[in-house]
Amino acid sequence: MLNARRTLDARWMEHHRKTVKGFMISHIEIYRGAEDPHWDAATDSIVGPEPVLLWKGPARLQANKDWRARDVRSASDPQMIQFIRVQVPMNDPVAGRVPHLRPSDTIRVLDGHVPDNWELDPDLARWRLRVRNTLNSSYPWLRNILCGVDISDMREEP
Repeated sequence: MLNARRTLDARWMEHHRKTVKGFMISHIEIYRGAEDPHWDAATDSIVGPEPVLLWKGPARLQANKDWRARDVRSASDPQMIQFIRVQVPMNDPVAGRVPHLRPSDTIRVLDGHVPDNWELDPDLARWRLRVRNTLNSSYPWLRNILCGVDISDMREEP
């Protein structure tokens, strides 16, 4: 009767759903540009509409160990890109369902909902995370988002 047993314990999905959600101690906003920005010769600047807020809720952020920081050249602009994995709940009771994301959507870290005596790294709010990969796993409780961060372009204040 060994083959009659399920591969996964019936409690596995419920256990992992709670475990992963317990690590989502940051709070993020996900934005999408309403249209592509364009160059305005009169003002000598790039202009475009304000980004649209797509979703706001809890998240877990961690450097992606498979993609170390890489030196990248974009025209004459040298960049150092670090890849970050952002995990968000697929359907949060307060924030709602995460919409379909596109490459180049932007993620902003707001603050942390950390347990007592824990401290959130304040530098997280200084980076602009660009969505690079929106493919997901079969886990029905979270979405994995791969983001690139230009670490040569840190904002001075969050």
